[in-house]
Amino acid sequence: MLQSAISSISSGINKLRQEGPPDLDEIFKKLGNILRGEKKPSGNSNQTSSKKSSGNGQNVKYWPFALGGTILVIAMWALSGIFIVQPAEHGIILRFGKYSRTVDSGIHWYPRIIETKYVQNVDRVKATSLSTLMLTSGENIVSVAFVVQYKIGNLKNYLFNVINPEKSLKQIVDSAVRQVIGHSQLNQILTKGRAKVRDGVRKEIEILVNRYKLGLTITDVAMQPATAPDAVKSAFDDVIKAREDKVRIENEATSYANRKVPIAQGMAVRILQEAEAQKDKLVLEAKGGIAGFNALLPIYNKHPEATGTRMYLDTISNAMKRSRLVLVDTGKNNHNMFYVPLAGQGMTTGMPMKQYQYMERPPREVAHESAADATQNKMISYLRWQEAQNDAKH
Repeated sequence: MLQSAISSISSGINKLRQEGPPDLDEIFKKLGNILRGEKKPSGNSNQTSSKKSSGNGQNVKYWPFALGGTILVIAMWALSGIFIVQPAEHGIILRFGKYSRTVDSGIHWYPRIIETKYVQNVDRVKATSLSTLMLTSGENIVSVAFVVQYKIGNLKNYLFNVINPEKSLKQIVDSAVRQVIGHSQLNQILTKGRAKVRDGVRKEIEILVNRYKLGLTITDVAMQPATAPDAVKSAFDDVIKAREDKVRIENEATSYANRKVPIAQGMAVRILQEAEAQKDKLVLEAKGGIAGFNALLPIYNKHPEATGTRMYLDTISNAMKRSRLVLVDTGKNNHNMFYVPLAGQGMTTGMPMKQYQYMERPPREVAHESAADATQNKMISYLRWQEAQNDAKH
């Protein structure tokens, strides 16, 4: 069958060589007549020309169909090279199997057979997980679980640098987790050091992914709560609970301190301000007293006896206002009787000057008792001094 096809092709080629090339003008003219619907001309006048062109007409009567088929095939081939890349996708174009270019989202064209395209979704997030037992730096066995989320970052590296990027990533995750867990303490892995362990694992994974050019981008690394092996799980649970209680109590203490310390600081500031105010008040009163004595000094120098008596009476009067004791001076003869009315107590006998009789008043609330006692002590000291002066004169 193959030999018959080859022989027919050879005979057709020899016949074409003998008859010569076809007349293109005649072909296009006949094609135009066919398209216009005109019939083939007949008559004796055309018999000679039809005889001459009968051989050529038989050969070219299929040329319009061949030309139209060729145009149709070329058009279909050209249209088949049009493709659309979605917004979340990237495309790779290979020319004769070699990387040519990367295309983004939009409408693109490539010549089929000559070039090949690969389109991948680069925004879709994928995940790989790892759950296994590992050894810590303190030679403790702990059960850890990690979930790594990733997406395609470089489509060229993803397709052509590694045969299976997902499998390589899984091996990288296992290696990174063992590296970090092997350099961490058990307490850190189980409690408050989990964030540090997770960040260390992510850093190691990114370093290895970039080193091997997997074309992947790590979006997130999640560490599940680490647990102890089943054989010692109950003991580890107790330890974890104790640590959680410790953290809770510390937080409660911190909260209590945050409530109490500002109040205590405010009270301390208030006490200091009151002390400063009292200090300023006493200083000013002392300065006022000094100014008063300085004003009386010239008068005292002129009339010492009258001025002294007046000062004595003023002092006694001021002291007796707030005192619960009554001091009575009976004079030098000690025979004069003074009656001092006390509310609810009737009458009492006065005592000599040299003998100081202290008589209690009815109990009652007296304001500023400490100040009154201090004033009374000063008054007694002054009376003793005056008595000593009088004794010295006599």
